[in-house]
Amino acid sequence: MLKDTFVRCDGTSVRKCDGAVRGCGGPRVDLLTRLFVSTFGPSYWTLALSHWTVAPRTSFHRTAHSRARSLLPLAAALIAVISWNDALRAQEPVVPPADVEDGQRLYLGACTNCHGPDGNAVPGVDLGHGKFRRASSDAELADIIRRGIAGTAMPPGNYSSRQASLIVAYLRSMATTGSKVTATGDPTRGKALFEGRGQCLACHQVQGNGSRLGPDLTEIGRLRRVSELEQALVDPPPEVRPQNRTARVVTRDGATITGRLLHHDTFTLLILDSQEQLRAFNKTDVREMTIITSNPKTSYRGRLTAQELADLVGYLVTLKGTGASRP
Repeated sequence: MLKDTFVRCDGTSVRKCDGAVRGCGGPRVDLLTRLFVSTFGPSYWTLALSHWTVAPRTSFHRTAHSRARSLLPLAAALIAVISWNDALRAQEPVVPPADVEDGQRLYLGACTNCHGPDGNAVPGVDLGHGKFRRASSDAELADIIRRGIAGTAMPPGNYSSRQASLIVAYLRSMATTGSKVTATGDPTRGKALFEGRGQCLACHQVQGNGSRLGPDLTEIGRLRRVSELEQALVDPPPEVRPQNRTARVVTRDGATITGRLLHHDTFTLLILDSQEQLRAFNKTDVREMTIITSNPKTSYRGRLTAQELADLVGYLVTLKGTGASRP
């Protein structure tokens, strides 16, 4: 096994060394090599180890200590590089979740018509995965959002620098929240689930069909990403958006009415009750009002198979407005 030959441990031959017998360090040095080469390049690695050779059998034990010592500078360099990278990452600005949400609202309000909710509707551009035609930095991307691109379909946006930076923050966050759907959904089967066993029409409506107690989903495929649609099905948020909250009203004569809160101000209150009847109240006639922020929606995890979830999502993404929801 151990031959009286010299084997150089450079960037190309280190995988050939048997660490247990030839003293090359085996998997430990192989990992060290890959880390060092990826950081400094193969030329510097070869230069650093040009003096490190395996001695003949007769001098193996005498040179083991010197070979071990030769690894110390390399290990120290790698530790310094790793610490430096960690420090750089620690210095990167952390975008508050509220800023990402504000950026999402701005994006959904103006950008989805062309780019789509996932940012991949324009050929050659994938905003959700950092694939741009011209922008190479956040600053350039924000500038394009504000000024547009002359001679293309990208118009200038009426945004402040702050608003443009919020949109960029949302686009950067999209890549970390990709879709988890593992199966290809069938919109026709998904529509049958939506209208049947899924009981979605008990709360939602599509193009006037269904209930008005929950959010209208007629354009949900234009407003929400695939990953967001799936998450809403299997892991619904604990609280609903302000525009979808429910109110419980107790009048001065003791009647209790619960329904979707449509409007309230200092003097009046308007709700859509459980029978989908509009109910208006003067607050002088209301003894107690409670705004319910908790989400009544339950998870479909365990109730639908992975394929059924994919089918349901496949249907929801087709809902992009009047006349666009037919699978």
